[in-house]
Amino acid sequence: PAPPSRRRHRVVAVAAVVALVLALLAGVGWSVASRRSAGDAAADVAWDRTRRVGIVAPAGWRVTGTGWRDRLDAAGRPEPAFVASPDPSRWPGDPAVPGAFVGLSPTAAAAGADTFLVGRTHAGCTASPPEQQAHGGRTWTVVTYAACADGRIVVEAAAVDARGLLYVQHVAPAGAAAVAVGALLDAVVVA
Repeated sequence: PAPPSRRRHRVVAVAAVVALVLALLAGVGWSVASRRSAGDAAADVAWDRTRRVGIVAPAGWRVTGTGWRDRLDAAGRPEPAFVASPDPSRWPGDPAVPGAFVGLSPTAAAAGADTFLVGRTHAGCTASPPEQQAHGGRTWTVVTYAACADGRIVVEAAAVDARGLLYVQHVAPAGAAAVAVGALLDAVVVA
């Protein structure tokens, strides 16, 4: 048998190697967890064609669209926007299909969220008073249109941040139990 001092050195060396391996494993685990918690969902984000506004789309939803036709930038190009829905080609024309329009307008930011939403109405629907809601690190102005003639619930939401005015119009089909607009607003990403 080895003398006691050698055995002690071997035990200390093995313990140091085990501690180092455990520290490395813990570091890798923390790194993966912190990336997930910090929103490293880049692979899960569906972006508009400019990659300036996106969404972590609900399961089964797809994103399509090439811009915001009604909002043009200084060069005359449509500002970033898209439609997210299980069937974007049928939304919003089919009241049975849920979906959302999401847009980013640097040119509308100066007007502010409240002013932007004032001009938007939905015939045959009853509007709630505007309310402020915090979602995704932003303060959104939200107006809900209920009792629509076709049974749908329409939610208009707008928020201003450093990149412009974010606008979301969410439509839930007739008979939908509740509009989970908060989760949708939390899922909006701006680059």
